[in-house]
Amino acid sequence: MKNIINSILIGTAVLGLSACSLHDDTELFGEPAAERLEKNVAADKTLLESAANGWELHLWTGKDYSGGGYTYFMKFANDKVTVSSDIAPANMKTTSSYDVISDQGPVLTVNTYNEVFHYLAEPSMDDDDGEQQDYEFVIMRTTNDSIYLRGKKWGNHMVMTRVAESTSWEDEINKIQQMDDDLMRTFSLVEGNDTLGGVSLGDDRILTYTDKSGYKKIPYYVSTKGITLLQPLEVNGKALQELNYDADDMSLNPDGATAQGLKLSVKLPKNYMKYSEFAGDYNMTTYWGASKLTLHLVPAGDGKTYLLKGMNANFDLTLTYDKTSGTLSLNTQHLIDMGDNQVWLCGWNAFGEEGTFTWSTDAGMIVSRDTNEAGTVLKFEPNDYAWLTTDSFILVLFSGSPSNDTFVGPAEGIDALYIRPGNYQLVGPKTLTKIN
Repeated sequence: MKNIINSILIGTAVLGLSACSLHDDTELFGEPAAERLEKNVAADKTLLESAANGWELHLWTGKDYSGGGYTYFMKFANDKVTVSSDIAPANMKTTSSYDVISDQGPVLTVNTYNEVFHYLAEPSMDDDDGEQQDYEFVIMRTTNDSIYLRGKKWGNHMVMTRVAESTSWEDEINKIQQMDDDLMRTFSLVEGNDTLGGVSLGDDRILTYTDKSGYKKIPYYVSTKGITLLQPLEVNGKALQELNYDADDMSLNPDGATAQGLKLSVKLPKNYMKYSEFAGDYNMTTYWGASKLTLHLVPAGDGKTYLLKGMNANFDLTLTYDKTSGTLSLNTQHLIDMGDNQVWLCGWNAFGEEGTFTWSTDAGMIVSRDTNEAGTVLKFEPNDYAWLTTDSFILVLFSGSPSNDTFVGPAEGIDALYIRPGNYQLVGPKTLTKIN
């Protein structure tokens, strides 16, 4: 009986506390909670629109931070938000509606379609949730220069910071995108002369650290200086989070005193060549022997491609630089138009039984430094294209875009490749030897 009475008394006390709690939620310090929330909503909207040059948001994607980080610049004015991002061309800005509403507290919502901001949230062929990016955010707390958010659907925490009025969005995004292009993808984490483990940077902006104990995965975003990890990578009692890029040796070095002595060091292939090192004049050898023609590898100006000049008066060939391997690729490509016809350089298996060629731009040859030769000698080797071993190239004429139906025949009437004068075939390219 005593136990029953005690239970009743405890229950009554709990109900009393609950009643007090409900009352406090409804009216605290003499102000109704709903009215207080509306004031917070209005204040947050005013704060958002007070930034003359907008806010910078490092947004984390994926449930439980399973995706990478991306940078958005967002300016709020007159119920509209204008957005730029490192996932889009640097000069691209898209505008849509936004609002701050009452739901789980003040909630920032980009409530009409924004081509840039909603891009990672759009369904893909593989996933109805896209990259699991939030576009509605619970506003957790604010200061004059920072707004702390929690994604409403995926739950990730992130921060908006006020952008200085002197900052150019386009310049900042250009720097971020250039940094992303410059970064190598595989490193060794070293301390002095000791290698502690391996580090890889994924295209999904996930850093993976591997050592003898296993592996760790940490999301990161790309900054103008290097990369920033969602949380510190702790190794040997030291913590790495802000990592700055060193262009001279392509390494990543910890910023601050928490990881002194550690370094993400690139191990380059023995035949590695930097982008700038390919520029110069060359002689070519092919299946037919040495050409008397001087060819020129000229940087295209984008840091990613080269033009091979001197092979034909009507066109240049384009080669693509791979910064990870330090090599160039010569692939199938559209060269010029002749009326309604298109001239293509096609990957060709000239030494196969059927002499097959393809207009797939994935087919081609790798051009890399031959370390067995003195000076700078570049050798041609087939790439790993699935069904065709490209050992040569052929000029082909198509009526419109290339297909079996539009195939006209070999492009014989444009003085062709000049390797053998008047020939439309580049048979068995072997080497390019630098002469200047």
